[in-house]
Amino acid sequence: PASLQGSTPPTAISPTSPPTAQTPPNVPKTQLVPRMILGPRTVMVGVNGLAKMQVNCQKVSPIVCAGTVELERAAKPLLKLGKKTFSVKKGTKAFASIKLSARALSILRKSKTMRVKVTVLVKTNTKTIKASPGTITLKATTALMKSKPKPSPTQVVVDP
Repeated sequence: PASLQGSTPPTAISPTSPPTAQTPPNVPKTQLVPRMILGPRTVMVGVNGLAKMQVNCQKVSPIVCAGTVELERAAKPLLKLGKKTFSVKKGTKAFASIKLSARALSILRKSKTMRVKVTVLVKTNTKTIKASPGTITLKATTALMKSKPKPSPTQVVVDP
């Protein structure tokens, strides 16, 4: 039998050997990002407290448009207003109806309009990407302005 001292096993790669053409098993996939348009710039909020954002998934989008729309007050103090998940097929439109919090509705009743920062968490084929397309304006309808806020469950309402 031949002595194995001083020889390296055939699978080991010495630092002076040229790199091999093998591909590592963890090669990242090409990231496919959906192409979508959110709108409108001014969103009306009715008595039900819903802000309806239109999501338009373009035909040329490589994958289905899916994710979460989050609304946050642009002025200080910052306030999370609401969020809604959505999924829209390629070449179609849908609405993401975001239910606003009670505090957001009370602020909107007082000021009639509110500047809001939109954040979209977009699902790609490999991970989730956070995008901030800009700000929109929430505008209270006259019906919302005339409606009275619902009492919270912690408040006690006593009729005289």
